[in-house]
Amino acid sequence: MILCAWIIVVALVGAILISGTRFAWIAPLVFAPPFVWPLGLVLLAVLSWLAAARGYALGLLLTAVFIAGPLLGWRSHRAVHAPLVPGTPGLLRVLTWNQGQHYTHSLAPFITQMQPDVIAYQEALAVNRQPGAAPELQPYEHIAKVGEFMLASRFPITSTALVPTATPEQASYGRYSAKAARFVIDFQGQSVVIYSLHVISPRFALDHALGIEKDTNTKLRDDSSFWPRQRAMIELLIARIEAETLPTLVLGDWNMPPLGPYYRQMTRRFQDAHAAVGQGYGFTCPGDQWTPLTLGEPWLRIDYVLCNSRWEPLECYTEEASKAQHRAVAAVLRLR
Repeated sequence: MILCAWIIVVALVGAILISGTRFAWIAPLVFAPPFVWPLGLVLLAVLSWLAAARGYALGLLLTAVFIAGPLLGWRSHRAVHAPLVPGTPGLLRVLTWNQGQHYTHSLAPFITQMQPDVIAYQEALAVNRQPGAAPELQPYEHIAKVGEFMLASRFPITSTALVPTATPEQASYGRYSAKAARFVIDFQGQSVVIYSLHVISPRFALDHALGIEKDTNTKLRDDSSFWPRQRAMIELLIARIEAETLPTLVLGDWNMPPLGPYYRQMTRRFQDAHAAVGQGYGFTCPGDQWTPLTLGEPWLRIDYVLCNSRWEPLECYTEEASKAQHRAVAAVLRLR
């Protein structure tokens, strides 16, 4: 019995790490609090020890330790021996935030703390685009808004465009037609491409899988058809972004934890700033849902700062205190 339970848990964890959201039957498990899996193995280890199966108990504990790192995503802070004063030549400070359900949460304290040169908003439908409309945006002379995306920059914005993210088969899903924007800024004489994106959310598909019906639109609730649509969108975005030859940054909400083949594909040519130089778990979502398994804290890292090889990540921080649905992520990068 204990051996069977061990095999099942290890097989599920392996499927999560290998397949991620590729298959509908395993995808909901990818979004479970990652603490569940090591904790489950520890509980099985205790039962094995009480049943005098001490060899199994030791194996379970070692397996729990082995999988805890990849699943939880803990990163230790790495000291950077470089001048990080705002305005230093070659250094760009960026911040990304999916405003979403922000519940009147203000980003101003984090902006003041990080002093970003560029702020990328997703779901910025309620953000006033005028520089003087919000005190925290006053230092940003250049602001562009397209679709749900807004970019506030200290540097001139030379190009703005929505990026098509729907395949021909998804033509009837109008809300998926443009879930990314491409901006170009003039950064100290160098053109820099900045993608701001918001991959479609699995919220309704996950609710449907759990038997929770919150939306009457069956196209959104059908978990069996959602994951292929999300997969197609991610593959289109990755192909488009990988074709860039200029210094490129990708900021925003992938609605995908750092597990499985798509994250590996995403980071094949682009660095994940948190994985490279971040600290802590970097969880960004959901800040508006409480669960005892995570002591009321977020348990998913789905908002990223990514950069191609033209950049060197130096620092990466996740907003600490927030009751908004998403926490912001900020990073300091150096142009190579």
